Amino acid sequence: MPGGAPGLGFDDRGAPRDLATDVDGRPRVTTRRVTLRTVGPADLPFLYATATDPTVSYRWRYRGATPSPEQFATELWQGVLCQYLVVHTDGGAPVGLVSAYQADLANRTCYVALLGERTHDASGLLLEGALLFVTYLFHTWDLRQIYAEVPGYTMDAFASGVGRYFREEGRLVDHSFHGGRFWDLHILAIHRADWEKKAEPLLEALSARPGDD
Repeated sequence: MPGGAPGLGFDDRGAPRDLATDVDGRPRVTTRRVTLRTVGPADLPFLYATATDPTVSYRWRYRGATPSPEQFATELWQGVLCQYLVVHTDGGAPVGLVSAYQADLANRTCYVALLGERTHDASGLLLEGALLFVTYLFHTWDLRQIYAEVPGYTMDAFASGVGRYFREEGRLVDHSFHGGRFWDLHILAIHRADWEKKAEPLLEALSARPGDD
């Protein structure tokens, strides 16, 4: 395969192509396994059930609290830049939600959060959706860095990516209470250059169909 700048692939003619886009220049929103699609009113029951599931809720915004369905629907979009449902590419069954919030477009940063059913933890489907989503954010806005706040009790799911796809740039010691003790809150940062160099080629591999070169 020809060489090129980080974040570039090559089309059938050998011309450079941005890995964040499909061949016609549209943002890439699908892999073989998952697709990003717009959140609609019909998705609220799934999202509410997931957000208030006691095996999941301690890891997301409400940290174990159970808002009313009305409150949840009202707050779902507060402070959000954009968010999409992650669904199975085949069949469209929902996996979870990826959300960008607290955007500071003047300084070119935002935060991301993930919400998904516990049954998908081992499959990697939600993280694959997050890979699509972060690439979409860098493609759509001139962001420099994207942050994620990760409590220590969920850090194992992200530890392998530190130093590869993102950097740990801060830590609030003994910040979050869970399971009878306090945990550190890790501040992870995804830098555009790191992402284009290391994550976008992975997205290309996940998006390739069997038989593709």
